[in-house]
Amino acid sequence: MNARPAALPEGALLERYLPGPDAASHANYVDCFRADIEGRVALGSYVAVFYRTRLFRLERTVLGRLWKRPSTDTEAIAVASGDARAFAAWTVEARTADQLLMRAVDGRTRSWFMVRPASGRTVLFFGSAVLPAPGDGSASALSSVLYRVLLPVHRVYSVLLLGAAQRKLARDRRDHRAQ
Repeated sequence: MNARPAALPEGALLERYLPGPDAASHANYVDCFRADIEGRVALGSYVAVFYRTRLFRLERTVLGRLWKRPSTDTEAIAVASGDARAFAAWTVEARTADQLLMRAVDGRTRSWFMVRPASGRTVLFFGSAVLPAPGDGSASALSSVLYRVLLPVHRVYSVLLLGAAQRKLARDRRDHRAQ
């Protein structure tokens, strides 16, 4: 597994949430992780696999109960392919041919996916943005003790999610070639 932290690529839909000098965005948190896989992978294939990994299914179950928004693999595939605009606790905020930006129902978190071809392989990107609650200002929840404790867990979890998707994509490709 080669999932690891990375710089946000230029033109990423997540760029709009990078911390800036204005009071509204200075406390934003944005991260980016990448993993490489041999061959070409379409965005829809990547997102469908990501949302259907065992690890993410656990998250779907927890969030489904917490926010009363259960979800299915069929719904995951529909949002991944562009046939649906909502999935579990997320709605599509923006989409291009190679990127998908999802907004969580809390309005404060985003999940971002991107594929980028690179000499016989595809770079898979996954990232998040966490925004302060409206009116938090400089006393943002992002500077709270709980946030500082959970941030390392979030980073490790993001790497695990991306790695799980990468492995499942690679395994599916091997299985397909073997048939």
